[in-house]
Order: sequence, then structure tokens, then C-alpha cells
Amino acid sequence: MKQDKPASFPQSASMLGMVSGFCPAGIAGCGPVVVVKRAKGSRLHTLDGCILHDFWLDAGRLPFGHAPAFLGQIQKNHVSTGSLAGYPQPVHFRLLARLARLLPGYTLQFADRADMAGLEPVPHELDLTRTAFTDSSRLIPENEHPPRIRINGALGLDVIASLAGMEIGWYWPDAILTARALGLLTRILGPNAPWASCAERADRFARSMGTAVRERRSASVRIVMDEQLRAGLLAEGLYAGGDGWIYFCTEHDLRTVDRLSRTLLHLKETGIS
Repeated sequence: MKQDKPASFPQSASMLGMVSGFCPAGIAGCGPVVVVKRAKGSRLHTLDGCILHDFWLDAGRLPFGHAPAFLGQIQKNHVSTGSLAGYPQPVHFRLLARLARLLPGYTLQFADRADMAGLEPVPHELDLTRTAFTDSSRLIPENEHPPRIRINGALGLDVIASLAGMEIGWYWPDAILTARALGLLTRILGPNAPWASCAERADRFARSMGTAVRERRSASVRIVMDEQLRAGLLAEGLYAGGDGWIYFCTEHDLRTVDRLSRTLLHLKETGIS
């Protein structure tokens, strides 16, 4: 369904102007800045009153979309006990134990960003800080054993897996964030895993786009994208990242997937690309 009128973001621009004197100047140069007030499923509700269909999904790290219902009660249960960052809680050990089943032989520990940045590099390290659990439940190829793995991705928190044993001091992340990660991992490893549903949407989009597709992963498709094309999509209520990757989640309805491909093809035909 076509937008009744082009989406615009004057309040988002105004808020950007509020911080122009003390935030990095590069923010203003990264294309239209949209301030999101809330998000649910595949939709973003902006400060300007617009509803955008999200095909960026935090670079594919939200395979179930924003605020999936199955996580609601899990997170509420931990809100009542306090966030308790810095204190070990049962949920920390449950998450590490669940990950250990996927990585037998590895020592697992939580890390904060300072720990991750300060690690000495090792040969053949595997960096999954952006991609863990975004395309499948498998973390490493069969019969491969990198000495160290940096994990985050869909989990939303940093974990280090090492064959050499503990490398940093113990760190205990926010319990609410950890409960969210455990709930996501449990769903990802169960019968309601998102991959087939996401891949179906990616297949549908790729077929419509034809030769415009430059690269394909399980549940994501890359096309050529520039800021003019991205702005054209935004005007039609479709949100995509600037790198050309289009990501799909279980909450995208097929009509919106079709609208995305039709809009992209139309913009390209009219020279907006």
C-alpha cells in the first residue's frame, strides 16, 4: 500500500539540531536521521508520527523483530528484582550453560566493551560480534575450532569463548539484558526458530528484484544502495540501512515485502539509485 503522502521527519531534524553543538558532526552527514519513539514487530514509530517498516533490524540482529511478545514476561520478571549489573545471578549461568552446549571445549565468559577492545589479537580469531544468530543457530562450521570467538549479534551482549581458558576478569551484565538474551537463544534453538520464515521472505524479495540482487545470505539480500535511494524508500515509509543489506524478520508480512521490491524497482527505473 502506497503512502498517502511522503513521510517527513521535521521533529527528528529538530532534535538533531538540539545536539549539533556537542555531538559528532558526522551524525548530520549519515543521511536522514529518524528518531524512533517506540518499535514493535517490524514497525518503527517515529517522533514525527510516522510508521516505518523496518528492513534494517539493527543489521539483522532482530530476527523476531522488535519487542517480541515471548520476551515480555521474561523481562518483566527481572525488572522486579532490579537490574543488578555487576552481581552474578542464576540467569547468567543459565545463558553460559546454554551456549556451552553449542561450543563444547570452550571456556565462556561475559565481557564489557572495554574488555573486548583490550584483548590481544590471536591468529584465526572468529569475530561474531555482529553476526551471531542472525542467519542460523550454528556459530562455527563443523570441524573448525578457532582459538577464540567473540559473540554478540542477536544476543545483544558480549561473550568471549576461548580454548585457552579465562582471559579477563569476571563481568556480570545487566540481568534484564541477560534474561532477554537467554529467552532469544531458547527460542532460536527450539522448534520456533525464525530462519525458515525469514528465508521465505528473502526468497520472495530476491525473485522480484532479479539481477538487482548483488549478494544473498540465508535471510538477507544485498542490493546497490545510495543515500538518494534510501531517502526515496524513507519517503514511502520503508526503512533500510545505507550498506544495501535488506534484512527480514518473522514479523514482515508478505504484502510489505512485495511493496518494498516494487518501490525499489520503481525508484531505480526513475533514476533514483
